[in-house]
Amino acid sequence: MKRFFRLLPLFLLTAALCGCELKSGEDLLAAPKPTEEFLALQTELDKELAAGAVYAAPAAGANRGYVQLIDLNGDSRDEAVAFFRTSAMSNEFNVKVYEQQEDGSYTNLGVIQGIGVAVGEVSYPQMTGGGGRAIQISWQVTGESNLSISVSALRNGGVDTLLATEYTNCVNADFDDDGLQDLLLLRLDSTSGEKKAELYTFEQGCRLTGTAMLSPDAVSITRLTTGLTDGQLAAFVEEKDESGVGQQTDILLYWNGALRNIAYDTEQVGAPGTYRSVSVNAADVDGDGETEIPRAVLMAGYPEGSADALYMFDWYAYRREEAPQYKLTTFRSAAERWYMVIPSGWHDAVYAVRNTMTGVSITTFCEYQPESGADPEAGKDTPLLSIYYLTGQSREYQVTQLGLTVLKENDNAIWAAAIPEGASRSGYAVDMDTVLQNFRLMSD
Repeated sequence: MKRFFRLLPLFLLTAALCGCELKSGEDLLAAPKPTEEFLALQTELDKELAAGAVYAAPAAGANRGYVQLIDLNGDSRDEAVAFFRTSAMSNEFNVKVYEQQEDGSYTNLGVIQGIGVAVGEVSYPQMTGGGGRAIQISWQVTGESNLSISVSALRNGGVDTLLATEYTNCVNADFDDDGLQDLLLLRLDSTSGEKKAELYTFEQGCRLTGTAMLSPDAVSITRLTTGLTDGQLAAFVEEKDESGVGQQTDILLYWNGALRNIAYDTEQVGAPGTYRSVSVNAADVDGDGETEIPRAVLMAGYPEGSADALYMFDWYAYRREEAPQYKLTTFRSAAERWYMVIPSGWHDAVYAVRNTMTGVSITTFCEYQPESGADPEAGKDTPLLSIYYLTGQSREYQVTQLGLTVLKENDNAIWAAAIPEGASRSGYAVDMDTVLQNFRLMSD
């Protein structure tokens, strides 16, 4: 079984390793005796501390102990991985790997060296079908945005560094579908102008398997996630361009022996790109297991550039050799954590207005009638539906008094709806069953 833990003070760690037995009287005052296994490992660690080193626990991720136990070679026995800064004021780090011998002692197999501000994140991706694992370490070089990474493994009785390079973002996932974790590195270098992705596979070591270009106008990465597209695992890279407004998405997948950016490929053949003027992330918006990309659509009646303009979002599934496939349209309220699937007839004929007061926010959808000269921001057209977001202490009372239908609720808020009087006379009217079916809360 895998075990990752922070090395505790002697009296606590000993209890953790050997278990506890209920006792009474003076026995309860005695510290538990350390196991021979612990003493042998502590002897090796003390050598580093005596030489002036200090423990340096990783700053991020799930594995933050300054000593971590993990089976690196698949022999069902844990090795110990210990993280040290060479001195209290040093920017040099030594990560030492210890192997337990048959007599219970520990032998130092080798060291992984790093330079920077801190040890960032540590993971142990599987390298072989037999259970062998790599030691993957990110290093904070001069700050959170300047990173390097190293990948090391046990080889020929020692520790070999298989990869050491700089990067901007990374993710581990099985992109080539061989059952092993791969490493996808992204690079955005403002000095050299390099904007690319690199895929490394761990079978047979750490091999560069493919590269792909990121969008040439990307200047920063705001999010990196994985999901399915066209039935295959892909990485979704959310980016900002120089304007800093809105965002775009690159979609990276490994296909036919090559790493591909199918979002960029699509743009190259004339299809619309993934840029939207509002910052909305890719998501599985229709719950079919695949990730869709949104395109912002200005709602009817709002002029381009309006500071208070509201948008609908058309969502598309991207394909490897086909044009993006339209799935559905939504309206969303990020601040209130909800979105709603929009009836198809509303697309160019309905707009929304928002009104906010203490404890209550109301979003009202209205039929747009341009011949009437109505201003969307004034909400003078026929109202079709109102969505209420109630957070005040009297929200249950307000729902009852206003005759609202509860859509969702939690400990902090109620989301409710009302269909205004007269809405049924419009050709764009909806019933409450449709609203209940189409209304959803955001999950991220």
